Amino acid sequence: MDTVLKRAFVGFLLVAACTEFAPRDELEDVGVDTFDAGDAGFDAFDAGCTDPPIGECPPLCLRERVVVGVFNDLVGGRVVNLNAQWTCDNLYVLDGETYLEGDTVITIRPGTIIEGTAGAALVATADARVEALGTAEAPIVMRSETSARWRGLYLLGRAPVSVGEGETTDRVERLQQDRAEYGGTDPSHDCGTLNYVRIENGSEAAGGAEAESLFLGGCGDATEIDFVHVDQSRHDAIQINGGGFAVRHVVLSLGREDGVQWDLGWNGTLQYVVAHMTATSESALQAESPIDSSVRRSNVVVANMTTIGSTSNDHAVNLNGSALLLGNSIFVGYNEIMEREDRHTREFGLIDVDVRNNIISPRLDEYFDNAEVDRAFAPPMNGNEATDPMLPSTGTDEILGRSPSWRPGGTAATTVQGALPDSVDPTDYSGAIDPDPDVPEWTEGWTVFR
Repeated sequence: MDTVLKRAFVGFLLVAACTEFAPRDELEDVGVDTFDAGDAGFDAFDAGCTDPPIGECPPLCLRERVVVGVFNDLVGGRVVNLNAQWTCDNLYVLDGETYLEGDTVITIRPGTIIEGTAGAALVATADARVEALGTAEAPIVMRSETSARWRGLYLLGRAPVSVGEGETTDRVERLQQDRAEYGGTDPSHDCGTLNYVRIENGSEAAGGAEAESLFLGGCGDATEIDFVHVDQSRHDAIQINGGGFAVRHVVLSLGREDGVQWDLGWNGTLQYVVAHMTATSESALQAESPIDSSVRRSNVVVANMTTIGSTSNDHAVNLNGSALLLGNSIFVGYNEIMEREDRHTREFGLIDVDVRNNIISPRLDEYFDNAEVDRAFAPPMNGNEATDPMLPSTGTDEILGRSPSWRPGGTAATTVQGALPDSVDPTDYSGAIDPDPDVPEWTEGWTVFR
């Protein structure tokens, strides 16, 4: 077979194996600029492409580079305003801020890779939606195109946010766009789906300004966030502002600031969370809301979290304005479990916090920053225990190996007392990972650690 025929045949097989859709037709409809890779991909094949395939998708060196959206100088950034499928035979590039506008729905198929240039972001405005449908075998990956960090993924909706009396909306100021407004009156607003998604090396805006790797603003209870890994975030890994929805199966690794921060009246659930902090990290959880009787406060249930800190991390949780139930979790290495801001303590006392069925290691002189809270919740009060959960060293070392484990050993994690609210899955153990060795760890297969 001559060279031309061989290249055409190989290209046909790769596209057919990767996807059932016709991505080129779809992408042309939304005005995507394409950069023809020419013979580069096939030359790499001829020479022996060394990139591994992802599930049924081709290796990276055989994917066509596609710059997403049409640049609009009048509004700044790129715009996508028609529905499309993003599939794994292409490598999608966010060249700066890219906005999904109108009723746009972008469906991202398993194994798809999206890369952002320095300071780039993918923003689904309040009427748009992202359906990122990865699998454990072929997760979706969002990352920087180069060593310069991209900004992150922003999902905006029309669920209520608590800004101040008479105010129902807010805006992502760092985007500096009116179309980055979110909030409203629809508690069931659907911002989309994130299933088996890895977000890597994000949360830096152009010029080094602070950002988040994943921002969820005004998202309602139809939003599905399940199996998300945020790795090496420059600033906060996940920011949630307002709305009400559940977040489950989250891994936060090697970030530099907070793990999950919420504000503006989020009423939600956070369950099955691994938060591996470093000496330069801040809190695993930053729980906030306006301390103002005229607005709705955040009210959040956190269950089955395993968080690894160090003596450089003053506390695992910073509570400021939000009501919080923290249960069935494991804390290792912190100087203190929870700190509450002074004004918060004066305003709410103990009515805003419930801490139960947690394992804390090592044994501390003061578990909380307030004597009243310490008397109420310090082990052995409220089912909390000061004991070693016997986590594997692969999950507690500051530098994670390629296959870390956070499965507790012994029997300490199986001595849970008392049920948690109906909003969380019932479990009979503490921590993010089931201690039963016959139950697979949900972090396996789709997460990557470097």
